[in-house]
Amino acid sequence: NLVSQHPTSKKAHGLSTHTEHMPSNHQYQKWSPERLLSWGGNVGAATRQVVSAQLSAKDHPAQAYRSCLGLLNLTKKYGDVRLEQACKDALMVNKPYLRFIRNLLKNHREGQLSCESHTTPDIQHSNVRGPNSYH
Repeated sequence: NLVSQHPTSKKAHGLSTHTEHMPSNHQYQKWSPERLLSWGGNVGAATRQVVSAQLSAKDHPAQAYRSCLGLLNLTKKYGDVRLEQACKDALMVNKPYLRFIRNLLKNHREGQLSCESHTTPDIQHSNVRGPNSYH
C-alpha cells in the first residue's frame, strides 16, 4: 500500500522530506536548533555561526543535526579554544563544513589561515628570474 508520495526535488541531490514522515530515530526530538545554537554559542561566536550555517543549509534543520552534533563534539577531543579558532578560519574562507573543520584540527592547522604573511621572500639565486623574464 502506498503510504505517502513525495515530489521529485528539482535541486540536484535535493530532498523532499516532510518532517512528520521521517522515522522516529531520525527526528532527534530532544534536540532543537535553539539548543544547538546555544551550545555553539557557549564555545564561541564563530562556532555558533558555523552551527547556524549548517542548520540553514538544509531544508529541514533536523537534517543538519548530526553534522552539528559532530562539530560540537569535537570539543571533547580538541577543546573549545581550538574548535573556535578552526571555526573562525572556516568562516574566513567560506567553508563552514564539518569535514573542513575536522581536517584543520586533525592537522593542527587552525589559526594558520588567519596569520597574515603578505611578504614575499627575497630570494637571490641564478635560477630565479625576475618579473621582466615573463611576457
